[in-house]
Amino acid sequence: MNEQATLRALKSLLVARTRSDVIDILDRLYSSNNKGDSVRWRTLGDRETNFATVHLTANPEVSLVERITNGIDATFERLAEERPELKNIRSPRVFSEKALGFKGGVIADTIKRRKKTAAMESGVDVILWDGDTDETPTIDIIDRGIGLRKDEIPNTILSLNQSNKITKWYLMGRFGQGGSTTFAFSEFTILVSRKFDDSNKMSFTVIKFQPPARDEKDGKYVYLVNSEDNLPLTVTNPDKSLDIDFNTIVRHIDYKIGKQNLLTLYGKLQYYLFDPVLPFKIVNQQAGAYQERLRRIYGSRDRLNRSDLIERRDEIQVPSTEIDYGTIILRYWLFKRQTDVAQKMTFVDPDYPIVVTYYGQSHSVLPRRFLNECQLPYLQKDLVVQIDCDLVNDVGRRALFPSTRESITSEGSAIIKKTIVEILSNSRELKELNRQREEDFLSEGFSKEKDEMRRNLAEMINRILPGRIGVKGGNKGEGDKKPASPETEREPPIEEQIVEEYVSLKDFPTFIKIMNKADPLVFRPNQSTRIEILSDAPNNFLARNNAYFSLAEETQKFVKISYFQKDFRNGRIFIVTRLVEGAPLFTKFPFNIQLNAINESAEKVSLSDSRNSVIEEPLLKKEKPSNIQTDAPYIEVVDRNHEYYISNKWTEKNVADVQKSPDKVVIYVSVENEWYIGALRRSKYQEATKRIIQNRYVLLIAFYAYLQDDFIEKLPTDSDKQYYEKISDGQLEIAARTILTGLTSEKAFEIEKD
Repeated sequence: MNEQATLRALKSLLVARTRSDVIDILDRLYSSNNKGDSVRWRTLGDRETNFATVHLTANPEVSLVERITNGIDATFERLAEERPELKNIRSPRVFSEKALGFKGGVIADTIKRRKKTAAMESGVDVILWDGDTDETPTIDIIDRGIGLRKDEIPNTILSLNQSNKITKWYLMGRFGQGGSTTFAFSEFTILVSRKFDDSNKMSFTVIKFQPPARDEKDGKYVYLVNSEDNLPLTVTNPDKSLDIDFNTIVRHIDYKIGKQNLLTLYGKLQYYLFDPVLPFKIVNQQAGAYQERLRRIYGSRDRLNRSDLIERRDEIQVPSTEIDYGTIILRYWLFKRQTDVAQKMTFVDPDYPIVVTYYGQSHSVLPRRFLNECQLPYLQKDLVVQIDCDLVNDVGRRALFPSTRESITSEGSAIIKKTIVEILSNSRELKELNRQREEDFLSEGFSKEKDEMRRNLAEMINRILPGRIGVKGGNKGEGDKKPASPETEREPPIEEQIVEEYVSLKDFPTFIKIMNKADPLVFRPNQSTRIEILSDAPNNFLARNNAYFSLAEETQKFVKISYFQKDFRNGRIFIVTRLVEGAPLFTKFPFNIQLNAINESAEKVSLSDSRNSVIEEPLLKKEKPSNIQTDAPYIEVVDRNHEYYISNKWTEKNVADVQKSPDKVVIYVSVENEWYIGALRRSKYQEATKRIIQNRYVLLIAFYAYLQDDFIEKLPTDSDKQYYEKISDGQLEIAARTILTGLTSEKAFEIEKD
């Protein structure tokens, strides 16, 4: 083997960026080694049928993330060699905490300065180069980890389904095949590596696809080796001119990932490494990259936690009950209303906002339709959900995941869907936000169409009373202004169950208290009951003290914990419970909940509170009435918070009223009327249909109220006027029922052309 030729080949490969570069280097290497007699091509994984394994995925981004995960594992392996006591750790998260100081192994919970430093020093880099075309850039994955000797390469990074990581619980890799799928998207792949404690020997090879022979169905993947030992080529004592600062580089020549720049690749890596155990950086070395060239990757969980675009977020722990699968953690983030789709795409794919992760790497992304059954139609497009499976046990992993990181099993899909629906559909906070957004949505519908409604009302009145109303241009003059109404706070949900109380937090809690208003607590079959707990426990007390909640033995006969908020927040935490199967109706029992912890003196401490409880029959859930505010042509739409509603002591029986002054007529239309609420608020119409019905209802009721008032005003005697004023409310109620019946019938929309 010509050592000088081998050294020249290595130097050339380290600067090769295109397919033609690699072909020229291989040609020169062949010609300088007895026409190639000193080198040969070895089958990847020593398997002639490796095509199917390499082509296991159709997603180049997912494959690239697998290669980055290899770099993170290599970094952890080096740290474990340098500190052997770390080898006994059985979780990458714990390893990240013990070795690198990330609390809980979670980058998202780390201060910005520490994250920034760690990303620059982790040694894992993704570098973007120009390839042969814009659609096929060349991408490097570099690490400063443990590195590989030439005899280790065939059984590690170039193996298929080998078990070299199966006993190393502190590593993310498991199945021994993920990184190899990058070969399917590369014209050539260059691999260069050296052992971290032996910089004098550097091994390298080139991986390529070899087309099928005449009688073969599929081709195969092969890599370049020395003919003498059947191992990758090696350079001993390479001179300083190599000037390298890595231990392993995997360069993917002409990677078929589509046109990329720093920001597009940055967004994809954040998404697929949603919550990594180690930060890293991406560097853009493409020509014409005149703006920023470097970004740090902390994962989308971290970015969502920090983003001003998020209105609400929470974290729920879901222990398995029927089968011991371990624990799932559900996190959700809710984008603010009207957040642009382009902004969302920098965090997740808006069409696939449910991300199933295992140690931060996305195992599967699920479509938005999984949220359909959560009964949150006004939040659905703005929700992002992470299903964190770090605490799932081995039984659970087999149930959830196949051997690829692109999908979950059908059983896993059913488990995850059930978990999402149960938690989100029963979230009091999300239901209240959904209600608020529905009001905002419908109010905007009125506001945007107020000019058209004014003209429609004027036209309708003029048909009955010709010339009565003059039509002005929209939004001009005092007459077009909305009558003043005071700013009022939103009313709390009708079925609010919490007693508000505040406490001073302590380092170690002294009490817990059930805060539900209901006494006794009511449990119903097939329905969740949310228990609100108040305590002087500090934030994150459970995690810091390995504390947990449990139910007393007598309580467990009837109730089980379904899921709970991960930890205390400002002295509060909620726990969601369900009846055990077969619990008899009308049973009375004590609900006793306990917080178990160990204090600084290593003593077991149990804090508890109890409440009388009863099992009752299931009831249909009541929807909260709509609080819709809007204006239209001299129409004031009022809800229960409106000044007119309050000052005139309106109830759900009132429909509308007309007030006249010398300069204008204002028609007040209630959206708290019981018939309106029953026909529309509790309906299952699509949003656009609701808007049509509401606009028409307001217009028609205003029209009827105006005509009724005009009729009474024209009566000849005061006694006649008094009589008709007494029955006017009843007539308005009949009108409301008639109009709503007509508007909500299927026939009304069969002829709709708009």
